[in-house]
Amino acid sequence: MLQSRRLLRAPRLRVFALKVFSLVLALVAACTPALRRFDLVDQPVTCQEATPLAYRTVTALRYRATSLEPATASRRGVLNASRTGTDGEERLTVTIDCNAGGVTLDATRDGLLAQQAETRQAFYNTFLAVRANAAAEAEAARQQIAGSAPAARQRGDLQVAVTPLPGPASRLEFPVDLSSAGLLPVRVEITNLTTRTYAVDPAAAHLTGADRRRTAALPPADAAAQLSSGPGSLAALRDALISRALTAAEIPPGGQRRGFLYFPDGAYASATIVLTDVVTAEAEVVRVEF
Repeated sequence: MLQSRRLLRAPRLRVFALKVFSLVLALVAACTPALRRFDLVDQPVTCQEATPLAYRTVTALRYRATSLEPATASRRGVLNASRTGTDGEERLTVTIDCNAGGVTLDATRDGLLAQQAETRQAFYNTFLAVRANAAAEAEAARQQIAGSAPAARQRGDLQVAVTPLPGPASRLEFPVDLSSAGLLPVRVEITNLTTRTYAVDPAAAHLTGADRRRTAALPPADAAAQLSSGPGSLAALRDALISRALTAAEIPPGGQRRGFLYFPDGAYASATIVLTDVVTAEAEVVRVEF
């Protein structure tokens, strides 16, 4: 009798397992169209633009980049990030593929299918918004320099953008993660929309921490000397770091200046850039909060 009961239970278990498997397949099939709705295929951006846009999208979603390999025409880009959610740590992976038709991006998150769909939708919507905003900013800047902006929008001031690139974000501009050498690169972009000529002095720039302690920029040669490894020639990498540094210069009306300041790696709250009118010697102190 015991043996007969065992023979009866096995088919029931198999039938139950088949039903569960069929249900899972149905759920997967139902979720797949939802996931595909938010594919970012052949986006009309250049390969060079794609990785920074993906990074801006991830940070807008309040993720923190943990590793970054920029995309090139011959290499897939990969951006890994994480954030703390209601259920603990959420890990996100974004791949970036460049091809003749455009750029394809794919965002996946560890977790259930429902979470995958939610993440893909959020990344899709945010990426499109970031892309549109970047295009609008570029066009507005072009019009300001050309003097073709509508009269109500034409500016006549100094525009200073200061962008720290902490940790993996430094890979957006450099072939290595500069935090591994104890460095924080800070990108400085200055546009002079006034009728006067201004001089910029990197030695006068500094970052301020939450404790209000000021930290001066490192001399480019000293920053480069902290590099101990990297792809290709170490000497070439150090030379590249020095050549891309912001240097003292005069910026005439309509002129622009772009370069990097290098600071000891750390957390900072704001940056201060000093620009001096070359005729009156009057200083314009620009403070940018992060």
